[in-house]
Amino acid sequence: MAWSGRPILVEVDNYGTSWVKSSASGGANGDAQGCVEFTQGKPRTEVRTSRDRAGRHLSFPGRSWRRFVSDLRGS
Repeated sequence: MAWSGRPILVEVDNYGTSWVKSSASGGANGDAQGCVEFTQGKPRTEVRTSRDRAGRHLSFPGRSWRRFVSDLRGS
C-alpha cells in the first residue's frame, strides 16, 4: 500500500497541536469526513478520526507508529 498523498493541515487545536491528514483523503480540498488524522510529536504519534475530532484518539510510541506505517507500505 503506497501512500502518495502529501499531508495537509486540518487544524491546530486548543493545545497548539497541528493535526494533518493525507491530501489523498479525497473531497474538496481534502476535507472528506471519516478520514484518519494524525500529529507527529515526540515521542508519540496521536491518531484520531475526522468524524469525531473532539473524541478519543490513539497514541503510539514513535517507534511503534513507524513500524505500523512501514508494515502497511509493505517495506
